[in-house]
Amino acid sequence: MSGTYIELSESSLARFRNQGGFHMLGSDRTKLETEADFERARKVAKELDLDGLVFIGGFDTNTNAMYAAENFKVHNVKTNVVSVPSTIDGDLRNEQLQTSIGFDTVTKVYAELIANLGYDAYSAKKSYHFCRLMGRHASHVALEVALQTRPNMCLLGEEVRRRMLTLAEITSEIADLICERAAVDKNYGVLVVPEGLIEFIPDVNDLLKELNELLAKGHNDRSTIVPELSESARATFSALPDSFGTQLLFERDPHGNVQLSRIEVERLLMETVKKELSERKARGAYKGSFSAIPHYFGYEGRCALPTNFDCNYGYALGHTAGALLESSNSGYAVSVSDLTSAPEKWECGGYPLTMMMSIERRKGASGAVVNRSLVNLDGIAFKVFKEQRVNWRLTEDYRTSGPIQHFDQMADTLNFTLQANIC
Repeated sequence: MSGTYIELSESSLARFRNQGGFHMLGSDRTKLETEADFERARKVAKELDLDGLVFIGGFDTNTNAMYAAENFKVHNVKTNVVSVPSTIDGDLRNEQLQTSIGFDTVTKVYAELIANLGYDAYSAKKSYHFCRLMGRHASHVALEVALQTRPNMCLLGEEVRRRMLTLAEITSEIADLICERAAVDKNYGVLVVPEGLIEFIPDVNDLLKELNELLAKGHNDRSTIVPELSESARATFSALPDSFGTQLLFERDPHGNVQLSRIEVERLLMETVKKELSERKARGAYKGSFSAIPHYFGYEGRCALPTNFDCNYGYALGHTAGALLESSNSGYAVSVSDLTSAPEKWECGGYPLTMMMSIERRKGASGAVVNRSLVNLDGIAFKVFKEQRVNWRLTEDYRTSGPIQHFDQMADTLNFTLQANIC
């Protein structure tokens, strides 16, 4: 948007190969919203005489790409626009897009960390590890990591929504697990939750919607916000720990989203579970000891050296993006399929970004955005998880694949989710 650029050459790219590359490209959260934004984009595209422009990113970035392609076409700007899906959350997935680059790497990094905690809990036998993983609007990361590591409990937002579980009911289910383990003298374990869990809890999500509307209208103080809430939302807000209520009022990101990385849902659950266990102990229904340690695994994963799969996938996506632009295609997302085969057998192409669109409300207004792909509760990956998790509750069947490998036997192992989705 500023017109800043560098010319790439083989030598300048050499030290970034197979390194991930975003430390070369950088990151930006700019949203194309106003006519001034589009006018500035058109101006830069013309000044640089761009034949093509590649957007690399997740769900918001692909929305920007669609709007830019449309706007350039309407204003007769020659620059064609394509997008490369790139999000660790795994929420860009559909019939044409089997996975997004980064998901394989980040889930394997988190799996190593969670497995380490599992063996720590098993060794020390004194603490529960409450682990929050990246995954703003979908629980794909949490599901894959659970399949990789076998924690004692993993909550998935999509299942919470289907079952219409309230915060109190979630707390009770976690407390049930802890009581069951305490009954066999196991006061330790591992729990995994996605960072976006709170948006799937019905009573908390209703509260968030009202808060978003009020914040969009300029309300920014608890004293002015609380009186404007509905009775049910006000009751939910009042029942939350003060620190967590404050986190819900944090400034939204440039897209109007709650900044979920700043909301410590693992600490919220630790507090509510601790209170529930204290009440059960007073009634004589719980005789164990409860000590919990919170963890948030976020940036540790997205900055990691990529797996062999993501390296190969990145090359394929880049070459395909170039081919689409060279053929004067605009408004397309890059697609590479048959990903469980050897890379030389992958099939490359593209599909219109409009196939991914729906209407969503943001900042108090409705607009077209790229669809999110949620965990399919009728899919193979979830069915395997649901069948196996019963065996994980009271055992220490923690699984570790160790650090990411780039050579030999384990180097090209595919993640479980990708294999299940393509089956």
